[in-house]
Amino acid sequence: MDKKILIIDDDEDFVAITKTIFESKSYQCVTAYSAKEGLQKIKKENPDLIIVDVMMEDMTAGFRLVNTLRTAEEGSEYHPYSKIPLLMVTVFEEVTKIDIQKKAGTTLLPVDEFMRKPVKPRELLAKAEKMLA
Repeated sequence: MDKKILIIDDDEDFVAITKTIFESKSYQCVTAYSAKEGLQKIKKENPDLIIVDVMMEDMTAGFRLVNTLRTAEEGSEYHPYSKIPLLMVTVFEEVTKIDIQKKAGTTLLPVDEFMRKPVKPRELLAKAEKMLA
């Protein structure tokens, strides 16, 4: 069965391009254009990988989504999804001048991998494939 990737980003062009990249390699893609919609899609679709932006509804929507998943207690609605690999892809650092990449994998930024936009399609694919392996 094909692996399912959920792309959560308010940039419709980024979502369309990313979806095309992964579908060309036979991945199934589901999309959401806000953190709120992303959380709904996570429960509905149970993806194998989540690619998430930071700045959507507001400057920190993606951080909240990640923390909602990673801190989900046993028995909570998001606990079944708390171990799904998370790849954060964002321009947050460029916009805020705050270097957050070094925090990836810590309790402050509990994502599995981090990439700065713009991303090279080949690098994005390689990172995602490694996370799905």
